[in-house]
Amino acid sequence: MAEYVETHKVSKDLISLLEYHRDIILKNVLEHIGNKDNKLYEAAKHLIKAGGKMIRPSLVILACKAVGGDEKLALFACVGAETGHVASLIHDDIIDEDIIRRNVLTTHVKYGIPIAILAGDFLIIKSFQMIERLVNEKNFPANLAIKLLKITCEGVLDITEGEYLDIEFLNKDDVKLDEYLKMIELKTARAFEIAMKGGGNLRFCKG
Repeated sequence: MAEYVETHKVSKDLISLLEYHRDIILKNVLEHIGNKDNKLYEAAKHLIKAGGKMIRPSLVILACKAVGGDEKLALFACVGAETGHVASLIHDDIIDEDIIRRNVLTTHVKYGIPIAILAGDFLIIKSFQMIERLVNEKNFPANLAIKLLKITCEGVLDITEGEYLDIEFLNKDDVKLDEYLKMIELKTARAFEIAMKGGGNLRFCKG
């Protein structure tokens, strides 16, 4: 994985922090996905290469650092947060029939729905694969890896439920405020919660 430059002076401004992490995270994400000359890999990387704020993986790093954890380990682990997030975007775009994402054609428009579904599934597995790599490549304790897996699984199930509620709202004439807030709590807020909890739990191990 790409090295984390510890000597770099980072501004306290959030935008500067995100810009600082973005390029190095992107490099590690693409490295983790790997290279094969076929449309599945192209589709999996399509939205990632298009850019993005990298907020969720940055939160993994910042949460880990906030509790005295190892930033290098967090950088390694945060790849899972971004691959999982992009997978959800690919599937969400199919459901919503969106055409543009991150100023490029959505994955299903560019590559077709079957390949886009597979690309999303592929990235979900790549996300979970980072937990296995933490154990085998970074000597992360297996019992803590199971805890990370639990946090991730419970969070993703909630995100899926939130997406379901979003779909259901299309068939309702009057969506109440508390219903809407519940939906965005599950669909959006939980993704940030997973990132923060995951980063915080990395404090128990050094990379």
